[in-house]
Amino acid sequence: MCFLSFTEPLKPQYEGGIINNPGFSSGLNGWSKFGDGEIEERNSKEGNTFAVAHTRNNSYDSFSQKLYMHKGKHYTFSAWIQVSEGKEPVSAIVKTRRGYRNVGTIVAESGCWSMLKGGLTVNSSWPAELYFKIRKRKVRIHAIDSQGKVLAGAKVSIKQNTVAFPFGSAINKEILNNQAYQNWFTSRFTVTVFENEMKWYSNENTRSKVDYSVLNAMLNFAKQHGIAVRGHNILWDDQTYQPSWVESLPTDELRQAADQRVNSVVSKYAGQLIHWDVVNENLHHSFFKEKLGKKFSAAVFQNTHQLDPKATLFLNDFSTIESSGDAKAAPAVYLHKLREIQSYGGNKAQVIGIELEGHFKEPNIPYMRSGIDTLAATGMPIWLTEVDVNQSPNTVLLYPNIK
Repeated sequence: MCFLSFTEPLKPQYEGGIINNPGFSSGLNGWSKFGDGEIEERNSKEGNTFAVAHTRNNSYDSFSQKLYMHKGKHYTFSAWIQVSEGKEPVSAIVKTRRGYRNVGTIVAESGCWSMLKGGLTVNSSWPAELYFKIRKRKVRIHAIDSQGKVLAGAKVSIKQNTVAFPFGSAINKEILNNQAYQNWFTSRFTVTVFENEMKWYSNENTRSKVDYSVLNAMLNFAKQHGIAVRGHNILWDDQTYQPSWVESLPTDELRQAADQRVNSVVSKYAGQLIHWDVVNENLHHSFFKEKLGKKFSAAVFQNTHQLDPKATLFLNDFSTIESSGDAKAAPAVYLHKLREIQSYGGNKAQVIGIELEGHFKEPNIPYMRSGIDTLAATGMPIWLTEVDVNQSPNTVLLYPNIK
Protein backbone atom coordinates (compact mmCIF):
# COMPACT_ATOMS: atom_id res chain seq x y z
CA MET A 1 0.00 0.00 0.00
CA CYS A 2 1.27 3.46 -0.89
CA PHE A 3 0.97 6.02 1.93
CA LEU A 4 0.60 9.58 0.64
CA SER A 5 1.83 8.27 -2.69
CA PHE A 6 0.36 7.13 -6.01
CA THR A 7 0.73 4.03 -8.13
CA GLU A 8 1.06 6.25 -11.22
CA PRO A 9 2.51 9.80 -11.46
CA LEU A 10 0.24 12.75 -12.14
CA LYS A 11 0.76 15.39 -14.81
CA PRO A 12 3.29 18.22 -14.19
CA GLN A 13 1.96 20.94 -11.89
CA TYR A 14 1.45 24.58 -12.85
CA GLU A 15 1.44 23.54 -16.53
CA GLY A 16 5.15 22.89 -16.31
CA GLY A 17 7.87 25.51 -16.06
CA ILE A 18 11.53 25.99 -16.94
CA ILE A 19 12.24 22.24 -16.99
CA ASN A 20 12.59 21.09 -20.57
CA ASN A 21 10.56 17.98 -21.45
CA PRO A 22 9.32 17.38 -17.86
CA GLY A 23 6.98 14.55 -18.81
CA PHE A 24 9.52 12.74 -21.05
CA SER A 25 7.15 13.00 -24.01
CA SER A 26 10.24 13.57 -26.18
CA GLY A 27 12.27 10.78 -24.68
CA LEU A 28 15.31 11.99 -22.76
CA ASN A 29 15.60 15.22 -24.73
CA GLY A 30 16.87 17.93 -22.38
CA TRP A 31 18.07 15.41 -19.77
CA SER A 32 21.65 14.26 -19.19
CA LYS A 33 23.42 11.65 -17.13
CA PHE A 34 24.84 13.04 -13.86
CA GLY A 35 27.82 11.24 -12.34
CA ASP A 36 28.37 7.59 -13.22
CA GLY A 37 25.75 4.98 -13.92
CA GLU A 38 23.27 4.92 -16.79
CA ILE A 39 19.92 6.54 -17.56
CA GLU A 40 17.15 5.39 -19.86
CA GLU A 41 13.54 6.09 -20.79
CA ARG A 42 10.88 3.57 -19.79
CA ASN A 43 7.10 3.23 -20.11
CA SER A 44 4.61 1.81 -17.65
CA LYS A 45 1.79 -0.51 -18.73
CA GLU A 46 -0.60 2.39 -18.11
CA GLY A 47 1.24 4.46 -20.73
CA ASN A 48 3.24 6.80 -18.51
CA THR A 49 6.77 7.66 -19.59
CA PHE A 50 9.54 8.16 -17.04
CA ALA A 51 13.32 8.14 -16.70
CA VAL A 52 15.35 5.60 -14.74
CA ALA A 53 18.88 5.89 -13.34
CA HIS A 54 20.55 2.50 -12.84
CA THR A 55 23.96 0.81 -12.51
CA ARG A 56 24.76 3.48 -9.92
CA ASN A 57 27.98 3.62 -7.89
CA ASN A 58 27.48 6.91 -6.03
CA SER A 59 24.60 8.54 -4.19
CA TYR A 60 24.49 11.35 -6.78
CA ASP A 61 24.46 9.13 -9.88
CA SER A 62 21.20 10.17 -11.53
CA PHE A 63 19.85 12.35 -14.33
CA SER A 64 20.09 16.12 -14.54
CA GLN A 65 19.02 19.17 -16.46
CA LYS A 66 20.89 22.42 -16.98
CA LEU A 67 18.99 25.61 -16.16
CA TYR A 68 19.55 29.33 -15.82
CA MET A 69 18.14 30.98 -12.71
CA HIS A 70 17.55 34.69 -12.27
CA LYS A 71 18.33 36.81 -9.24
CA GLY A 72 15.36 37.71 -7.06
CA LYS A 73 13.01 35.06 -8.46
CA HIS A 74 11.32 32.31 -6.44
CA TYR A 75 11.43 28.81 -7.90
CA THR A 76 9.05 26.04 -6.87
CA PHE A 77 9.92 22.45 -7.59
CA SER A 78 8.04 19.15 -7.71
CA ALA A 79 8.84 15.72 -9.08
CA TRP A 80 7.39 12.23 -8.87
CA ILE A 81 9.96 9.80 -7.48
CA GLN A 82 10.07 6.01 -7.08
CA VAL A 83 12.86 3.68 -5.98
CA SER A 84 13.30 0.12 -7.15
CA GLU A 85 13.47 -1.46 -3.70
CA GLY A 86 12.42 -0.60 -0.14
CA LYS A 87 12.23 2.99 1.12
CA GLU A 88 15.02 5.53 0.61
CA PRO A 89 15.40 9.31 1.09
CA VAL A 90 15.74 11.09 -2.26
CA SER A 91 16.80 14.75 -2.50
CA ALA A 92 16.68 17.24 -5.35
CA ILE A 93 19.90 19.24 -5.55
CA VAL A 94 20.66 22.43 -7.48
CA LYS A 95 24.33 22.82 -8.31
CA THR A 96 25.80 26.25 -9.09
CA ARG A 97 29.31 27.64 -9.25
CA ARG A 98 28.93 28.67 -5.60
CA GLY A 99 27.96 25.26 -4.25
CA TYR A 100 25.02 22.94 -3.81
CA ARG A 101 21.47 23.70 -2.62
CA ASN A 102 19.10 21.02 -1.39
CA VAL A 103 15.70 22.08 -2.72
CA GLY A 104 13.60 19.23 -1.33
CA THR A 105 13.65 15.68 0.07
CA ILE A 106 11.14 12.81 0.14
CA VAL A 107 11.26 9.23 1.42
CA ALA A 108 10.46 7.36 -1.78
CA GLU A 109 9.09 3.81 -1.93
CA SER A 110 9.19 0.97 -4.38
CA GLY A 111 5.93 0.43 -6.27
CA CYS A 112 4.67 3.95 -5.47
CA TRP A 113 5.13 7.40 -6.94
CA SER A 114 5.88 9.92 -4.17
CA MET A 115 5.86 13.67 -4.76
CA LEU A 116 9.04 15.49 -3.89
CA LYS A 117 8.25 19.18 -3.37
CA GLY A 118 10.54 22.06 -2.58
CA GLY A 119 11.96 25.28 -3.90
CA LEU A 120 14.51 28.03 -3.53
CA THR A 121 14.99 31.77 -3.85
CA VAL A 122 17.93 32.83 -5.98
CA ASN A 123 20.15 35.70 -4.81
CA SER A 124 22.33 35.82 -7.93
CA SER A 125 21.70 35.10 -11.59
CA TRP A 126 23.63 31.99 -12.51
CA PRO A 127 23.75 28.81 -14.60
CA ALA A 128 22.57 25.84 -12.55
CA GLU A 129 22.14 22.09 -12.83
CA LEU A 130 19.34 20.12 -11.19
CA TYR A 131 20.00 16.50 -10.22
CA PHE A 132 18.86 13.92 -7.67
CA LYS A 133 20.66 12.25 -4.80
CA ILE A 134 19.66 8.99 -3.15
CA ARG A 135 21.33 7.27 -0.25
CA LYS A 136 23.13 4.15 -1.38
CA ARG A 137 21.73 0.84 -0.17
CA LYS A 138 23.58 -1.80 1.80
CA VAL A 139 25.95 -3.87 -0.31
CA ARG A 140 25.10 -7.52 -0.90
CA ILE A 141 28.01 -9.74 -1.88
CA HIS A 142 27.67 -13.16 -3.52
CA ALA A 143 30.78 -15.31 -3.96
CA ILE A 144 30.53 -17.48 -7.08
CA ASP A 145 32.86 -19.80 -8.97
CA SER A 146 33.77 -19.59 -12.67
CA GLN A 147 30.50 -21.33 -13.62
CA GLY A 148 28.41 -18.86 -11.63
CA LYS A 149 27.59 -21.30 -8.82
CA VAL A 150 27.27 -19.73 -5.34
CA LEU A 151 30.11 -20.71 -2.98
CA ALA A 152 28.55 -21.47 0.38
CA GLY A 153 30.59 -20.41 3.42
CA ALA A 154 33.11 -18.39 1.39
CA LYS A 155 35.15 -15.86 3.36
CA VAL A 156 35.23 -12.34 1.92
CA SER A 157 37.58 -9.57 3.02
CA ILE A 158 37.22 -5.93 1.99
CA LYS A 159 39.91 -3.28 2.26
CA GLN A 160 39.05 0.38 1.86
CA ASN A 161 41.83 2.09 -0.04
CA THR A 162 40.52 5.66 0.08
CA VAL A 163 38.16 7.49 2.40
CA ALA A 164 35.21 9.31 0.83
CA PHE A 165 34.36 11.17 4.03
CA PRO A 166 36.86 14.00 4.67
CA PHE A 167 38.79 12.85 7.72
CA GLY A 168 42.05 14.44 8.72
CA SER A 169 44.45 15.65 11.34
CA ALA A 170 46.83 18.51 11.91
CA ILE A 171 50.50 18.19 11.07
CA ASN A 172 53.50 20.26 12.05
CA LYS A 173 56.87 20.86 10.45
CA GLU A 174 58.40 17.79 12.12
CA ILE A 175 56.74 15.67 9.44
CA LEU A 176 59.12 17.03 6.80
CA ASN A 177 62.09 15.03 8.14
CA ASN A 178 60.38 12.10 9.83
CA GLN A 179 59.58 9.15 7.56
CA ALA A 180 57.65 7.25 10.22
CA TYR A 181 55.46 10.31 10.84
CA GLN A 182 54.90 10.64 7.08
CA ASN A 183 53.94 6.99 6.64
CA TRP A 184 51.57 7.03 9.59
CA PHE A 185 49.83 10.22 8.45
CA THR A 186 49.51 9.60 4.70
CA SER A 187 48.07 6.10 5.23
CA ARG A 188 45.18 7.44 7.31
CA PHE A 189 44.09 10.94 6.31
CA THR A 190 42.86 12.82 3.25
CA VAL A 191 42.76 16.36 4.70
CA THR A 192 45.15 18.34 6.86
CA VAL A 193 45.72 21.68 8.49
CA PHE A 194 49.01 23.07 9.77
CA GLU A 195 49.27 23.53 13.52
CA ASN A 196 51.09 26.87 13.71
CA GLU A 197 53.02 27.25 10.48
CA MET A 198 50.37 29.34 8.68
CA LYS A 199 49.63 31.70 11.56
CA TRP A 200 50.67 35.32 11.30
CA TYR A 201 53.15 35.13 14.18
CA SER A 202 54.93 32.27 12.38
CA ASN A 203 55.08 33.96 8.98
CA GLU A 204 55.98 37.50 10.07
CA ASN A 205 57.63 37.30 13.47
CA THR A 206 59.49 40.50 12.66
CA ARG A 207 57.63 43.31 10.93
CA SER A 208 58.01 43.33 7.13
CA LYS A 209 60.12 40.13 7.19
CA VAL A 210 57.71 37.55 5.77
CA ASP A 211 58.92 33.95 5.63
CA TYR A 212 56.83 31.23 3.97
CA SER A 213 59.64 28.70 3.47
CA VAL A 214 58.44 26.12 6.01
CA LEU A 215 54.85 26.62 4.89
CA ASN A 216 55.85 26.02 1.26
CA ALA A 217 57.63 22.77 2.14
CA MET A 218 54.63 21.47 4.09
CA LEU A 219 52.22 22.37 1.31
CA ASN A 220 54.42 20.62 -1.25
CA PHE A 221 54.48 17.52 0.96
CA ALA A 222 50.69 17.50 1.14
CA LYS A 223 50.35 17.94 -2.63
CA GLN A 224 52.74 15.07 -3.33
CA HIS A 225 50.52 12.74 -1.30
CA GLY A 226 47.15 14.03 -2.52
CA ILE A 227 46.26 15.54 0.86
CA ALA A 228 43.88 18.52 0.74
CA VAL A 229 44.93 21.47 2.91
CA ARG A 230 42.84 23.91 4.94
CA GLY A 231 44.19 27.41 5.53
CA HIS A 232 44.40 28.07 9.27
CA ASN A 233 44.41 30.92 9.80
CA ILE A 234 44.59 34.35 8.12
CA LEU A 235 44.02 36.44 11.26
CA TRP A 236 43.33 35.53 14.88
CA ASP A 237 41.07 37.79 16.93
CA ASP A 238 42.70 36.81 20.23
CA GLN A 239 45.10 39.50 21.43
CA THR A 240 47.34 36.85 22.99
CA TYR A 241 48.29 35.35 19.63
CA GLN A 242 49.27 38.41 17.61
CA PRO A 243 52.85 38.87 16.43
CA SER A 244 54.65 40.69 19.25
CA TRP A 245 55.10 43.87 17.21
CA VAL A 246 51.39 44.21 16.34
CA GLU A 247 49.89 45.19 19.69
CA SER A 248 51.71 48.52 19.95
CA LEU A 249 50.73 49.75 16.46
CA PRO A 250 48.59 52.88 16.13
CA THR A 251 45.17 52.29 14.53
CA ASP A 252 46.14 53.34 10.99
CA GLU A 253 49.31 51.21 11.01
CA LEU A 254 47.42 48.24 12.45
CA ARG A 255 44.85 48.43 9.67
CA GLN A 256 47.63 48.64 7.08
CA ALA A 257 49.50 45.71 8.63
CA ALA A 258 46.36 43.56 8.82
CA ASP A 259 45.45 44.34 5.20
CA GLN A 260 49.00 43.47 4.10
CA ARG A 261 48.80 40.18 5.98
CA VAL A 262 45.52 39.23 4.29
CA ASN A 263 46.72 40.20 0.82
CA SER A 264 50.07 38.50 1.29
CA VAL A 265 49.05 35.06 2.55
CA VAL A 266 45.81 34.71 0.54
CA SER A 267 47.41 35.84 -2.73
CA LYS A 268 50.37 33.54 -2.11
CA TYR A 269 48.23 30.41 -1.69
CA ALA A 270 45.12 31.25 -3.73
CA GLY A 271 43.87 28.20 -5.60
CA GLN A 272 45.96 25.80 -3.50
CA LEU A 273 43.77 25.43 -0.40
CA ILE A 274 40.22 24.14 -0.05
CA HIS A 275 39.28 26.40 2.89
CA TRP A 276 40.34 29.50 4.78
CA ASP A 277 39.71 30.17 8.47
CA VAL A 278 39.38 33.90 8.01
CA VAL A 279 39.27 35.68 11.39
CA ASN A 280 39.74 32.92 13.92
CA GLU A 281 37.54 32.82 17.04
CA ASN A 282 35.93 36.22 16.62
CA LEU A 283 32.86 35.25 18.63
CA HIS A 284 34.95 34.99 21.79
CA HIS A 285 37.62 37.58 21.01
CA SER A 286 37.56 41.12 19.64
CA PHE A 287 41.12 42.42 19.17
CA PHE A 288 40.48 43.69 15.64
CA LYS A 289 36.87 44.68 16.25
CA GLU A 290 37.82 46.95 19.16
CA LYS A 291 40.62 48.63 17.24
CA LEU A 292 39.33 48.66 13.64
CA GLY A 293 35.54 48.59 13.95
CA LYS A 294 32.78 45.99 14.12
CA LYS A 295 32.67 45.53 10.32
CA PHE A 296 36.34 44.61 10.04
CA SER A 297 35.80 40.81 10.06
CA ALA A 298 33.14 40.99 7.36
CA ALA A 299 35.44 43.14 5.23
CA VAL A 300 38.21 40.54 5.56
CA PHE A 301 35.80 37.83 4.37
CA GLN A 302 34.98 39.96 1.34
CA ASN A 303 38.63 40.66 0.52
CA THR A 304 39.61 37.00 0.96
CA HIS A 305 36.84 35.86 -1.37
CA GLN A 306 37.97 38.34 -4.02
CA LEU A 307 41.56 37.10 -3.74
CA ASP A 308 40.69 33.38 -3.69
CA PRO A 309 37.13 32.90 -5.03
CA LYS A 310 37.31 29.10 -5.25
CA ALA A 311 38.06 28.46 -1.57
CA THR A 312 35.25 28.15 0.98
CA LEU A 313 35.66 30.68 3.79
CA PHE A 314 34.90 29.55 7.32
CA LEU A 315 33.74 31.16 10.54
CA ASN A 316 35.60 29.22 13.22
CA ASP A 317 34.99 29.21 16.99
CA PHE A 318 34.67 27.03 20.06
CA SER A 319 31.95 26.06 22.60
CA THR A 320 29.08 26.21 20.10
CA ILE A 321 28.44 22.49 20.41
CA GLU A 322 30.69 21.53 23.33
CA SER A 323 28.93 23.46 26.07
CA SER A 324 25.43 24.81 26.60
CA GLY A 325 26.72 27.34 29.14
CA ASP A 326 28.83 29.57 26.86
CA ALA A 327 26.55 32.40 25.75
CA LYS A 328 29.26 33.98 23.56
CA ALA A 329 29.11 31.16 21.02
CA ALA A 330 25.64 29.61 21.33
CA PRO A 331 24.17 28.43 18.00
CA ALA A 332 21.86 31.47 17.84
CA VAL A 333 24.81 33.82 18.42
CA TYR A 334 26.81 31.97 15.77
CA LEU A 335 23.95 32.45 13.28
CA HIS A 336 23.77 36.16 14.11
CA LYS A 337 27.50 36.53 13.37
CA LEU A 338 27.10 34.56 10.15
CA ARG A 339 24.31 36.87 8.98
CA GLU A 340 26.35 39.92 9.99
CA ILE A 341 29.19 38.76 7.73
CA GLN A 342 26.84 37.88 4.87
CA SER A 343 25.03 41.22 5.07
CA TYR A 344 28.24 43.09 4.31
CA GLY A 345 28.71 44.19 0.70
CA GLY A 346 29.75 41.41 -1.63
CA ASN A 347 29.32 38.65 0.96
CA LYS A 348 25.58 38.29 0.32
CA ALA A 349 25.83 35.54 -2.29
CA GLN A 350 28.89 33.94 -0.78
CA VAL A 351 28.90 30.46 0.76
CA ILE A 352 30.41 30.78 4.23
CA GLY A 353 31.35 27.56 5.97
CA ILE A 354 30.38 26.78 9.54
CA GLU A 355 33.37 25.50 11.45
CA LEU A 356 32.90 24.11 14.94
CA GLU A 357 35.81 23.41 17.23
CA GLY A 358 35.19 20.39 19.40
CA HIS A 359 37.11 20.47 22.67
CA PHE A 360 34.92 18.00 24.54
CA LYS A 361 35.30 17.09 28.20
CA GLU A 362 32.41 14.67 27.80
CA PRO A 363 30.27 14.96 24.65
CA ASN A 364 26.65 15.93 25.27
CA ILE A 365 25.24 14.20 22.21
CA PRO A 366 21.66 15.60 22.35
CA TYR A 367 22.94 19.18 22.76
CA MET A 368 25.56 18.67 20.08
CA ARG A 369 22.93 17.35 17.68
CA SER A 370 20.49 20.19 18.37
CA GLY A 371 23.22 22.79 17.77
CA ILE A 372 24.29 21.22 14.49
CA ASP A 373 20.65 20.92 13.36
CA THR A 374 20.12 24.62 14.08
CA LEU A 375 23.18 25.60 12.06
CA ALA A 376 22.42 23.11 9.26
CA ALA A 377 19.20 24.99 8.49
CA THR A 378 21.38 27.62 6.76
CA GLY A 379 22.37 25.09 4.08
CA MET A 380 26.02 26.03 4.61
CA PRO A 381 28.76 23.36 4.82
CA ILE A 382 29.62 22.30 8.38
CA TRP A 383 33.03 21.00 9.47
CA LEU A 384 34.08 19.82 12.93
CA THR A 385 37.65 20.83 13.71
CA GLU A 386 40.09 20.78 16.61
CA VAL A 387 38.24 17.77 17.97
CA ASP A 388 39.56 16.25 21.17
CA VAL A 389 37.73 14.24 23.83
CA ASN A 390 39.02 14.12 27.40
CA GLN A 391 36.54 11.51 28.63
CA SER A 392 39.13 8.75 28.47
CA PRO A 393 42.89 8.33 27.91
CA ASN A 394 42.12 7.56 24.24
CA THR A 395 41.98 11.07 22.78
CA VAL A 396 40.41 11.61 19.37
CA LEU A 397 42.04 14.34 17.27
CA LEU A 398 40.61 15.94 14.15
CA TYR A 399 42.41 19.03 12.86
CA PRO A 400 43.83 19.96 16.27
CA ASN A 401 45.40 23.42 16.16
CA ILE A 402 47.96 23.83 18.90
CA LYS A 403 47.83 27.28 20.49
